[in-house]
Amino acid sequence: MRILLFLLFPLSVIGQDSLFLSTDKPGTLWEDNPTTLGMKFTTAAPGVITSLKFYKTDNRTGEYQVALWDNAGTKLTMVPVSTTSTGWIRVPVNIPVGGGSFTIGVYNPFGRYGFRNSVYPRTKGQLTGNTGSFENGNAFPGRSSSSCYYLDVVFSKTVQPVSSTVTPDSVNISFPWNPVTLTATASNAVSYGWRVEDSTGTWSIDTTNRLKPVITARSHGNLFLVFTARGADGQEWNSISIIRAEPDPNKISGYILTDGTVYYRRSVIVF
Repeated sequence: MRILLFLLFPLSVIGQDSLFLSTDKPGTLWEDNPTTLGMKFTTAAPGVITSLKFYKTDNRTGEYQVALWDNAGTKLTMVPVSTTSTGWIRVPVNIPVGGGSFTIGVYNPFGRYGFRNSVYPRTKGQLTGNTGSFENGNAFPGRSSSSCYYLDVVFSKTVQPVSSTVTPDSVNISFPWNPVTLTATASNAVSYGWRVEDSTGTWSIDTTNRLKPVITARSHGNLFLVFTARGADGQEWNSISIIRAEPDPNKISGYILTDGTVYYRRSVIVF
């Protein structure tokens, strides 16, 4: 018996949510004393905030400060921004957060800003913008407002990938017709099971136990079995198992498999 194993390579899968498009902009411009404008928002799931965004209406150069606070008012980050650009300014960050309430704010040194009413509440995916907020000067914007000052975040929900393993439970190599049992495990899966991808020769397959099919060869040939586990997010993990009823195991070197799935392991079992 010879067993060749290729390891599992999981790719991180995340989805991104943001409340406003790049074409969204304020409807009314206003000029006041230096002030901090904000938005109170919630995330419905744990994840990572990957960007802070604010809409800049003034082309003068000055130090804007964009910051993020948690529900207790603790500042999680503050990033100074100096640019003559106008429109949406996007500031990359990397802030893991749990589901909960947060406030994003930007200190505007010139006090010139745009706003629009009747925007909140606004929900996109896992994000909900609840209300605008503000405070005079450079401070936490704790005072609620019915106006939207066009602040935003980019939120990536952490997706726990479906994972699985497939290993031979028992292989009896008394050639030719003793059965093989494959054992699979699946975590974070809402559905799973085996299917025959291709075969030559004659085989008997008992799939009464979806995790432990029993395979018996009735003639020489190859059997390509695929175990698929699907997660609640729609991602799949596939494992291809090749079982060969072949007197000459060296012939296995002639087989090359390709697999375009996100999660995969390939195992070759020869008996």
